[in-house]
Amino acid sequence: MNVIHLCAVVSEPFVPAACRTVRDCFAAPEGSAARTRRWIGPEEARSLDLLPAGTGFTVPPVLFAKVTDEQLAGCPARFGGGAGDGRP
Repeated sequence: MNVIHLCAVVSEPFVPAACRTVRDCFAAPEGSAARTRRWIGPEEARSLDLLPAGTGFTVPPVLFAKVTDEQLAGCPARFGGGAGDGRP
């Protein structure tokens, strides 16, 4: 569980909403370091002990939906790009 929590903490700058969702799945007490820390210190990184063994966890909903062929087909029109513009 601590590895899941650690991944959520260190990934938060890149995918904040998904990481908040993951962190909210833990039954950590309000006000605990597991809920309030936005980064971890060297001690936590070494010990991975913010969440005690047996801490409850609720599986979150799908965080990253699959991109369908239909959605992908609409991307060039929506975001620009395509053949001949010098971009992949």
